[in-house]
Amino acid sequence: MTAVERLDEIEARAKSGAAEVVRLCSIGQRVRMSIPANVARDTDLLLMAITDEDVPALVAALRAVLAVHSPLITDRGWVCAECAQCLDDATPECPTVRAITAALDLS
Repeated sequence: MTAVERLDEIEARAKSGAAEVVRLCSIGQRVRMSIPANVARDTDLLLMAITDEDVPALVAALRAVLAVHSPLITDRGWVCAECAQCLDDATPECPTVRAITAALDLS
């Protein structure tokens, strides 16, 4: 799985979570913190609420970084378009892309 594919999965889950909040509201269910607190339920609702804006913004930021740090083939071999760093032929990824890939647990 590539970093872009992993970001697609994250974005899809975020959209489905936001859609669930909208669905609950449309059938008249309250979507708010319960009192007394129910940690499992409240955590789920809070996560669904923040996914609507925060997750898509974070995914877009990572996609922008990955787009800028794309490998180019030159007479010197693979070079990162942004870093201008020579890359290994076996894995043409600069340190920036490798860091994102590692953070997404794809390495």
